[in-house]
Amino acid sequence: MKSKIYVPIVVAIAVIAAGASYASPYWTVYEMKSAIDARDAAAFSAYVDFPSVRESMKGQVLGKFQEKMANARNGSNGFAAFGAMLGMGIVNQVIDTMVTPDGVMAIMSSGTAAPDKREPAALPSSPASPETTSPSGSSEASQDAKAKYDIGYQSWSTVIASARNGDSSAVRLVFKREGIWSWKLSGIDFSELHL
Repeated sequence: MKSKIYVPIVVAIAVIAAGASYASPYWTVYEMKSAIDARDAAAFSAYVDFPSVRESMKGQVLGKFQEKMANARNGSNGFAAFGAMLGMGIVNQVIDTMVTPDGVMAIMSSGTAAPDKREPAALPSSPASPETTSPSGSSEASQDAKAKYDIGYQSWSTVIASARNGDSSAVRLVFKREGIWSWKLSGIDFSELHL
């Protein structure tokens, strides 16, 4: 009799655990967005594998850079080889400077790896200052600055969150599973962006 009672309980626990595991990347992105809104770099950093993100970005930037240099060489530009050597030496330093908690928070918040071209007055307000409101009373700064996310599984251990801000191309955030419920940002794919 007791075994008949335990079977539904075990099945219910298994279904809840599977549902929680499936929903865990959504929760991770929510927690990261909350840390961005609170400007809590320490909480945000707990969800980021910075060495993996750096390697991901360096590989992409170097690949694009080499492609452009190859095109320049084909155009018989005598300085292309010198430019390639100089540029590749700088790329590592630029990426190391960019992939910091504040830098990754800015990329994730804006949905782009490109610099923000808006006027300083249109940037999101700090917690101490009031937000800019439009005549209709809505907050322009918060609407313009925040990226929207589409999250989807690529495999059991990889999830892609596409961050898009308005009509701009999406930055794809690559999350890798750590354990059953934990995820870490391990790469930023900006192949859709024109760098």
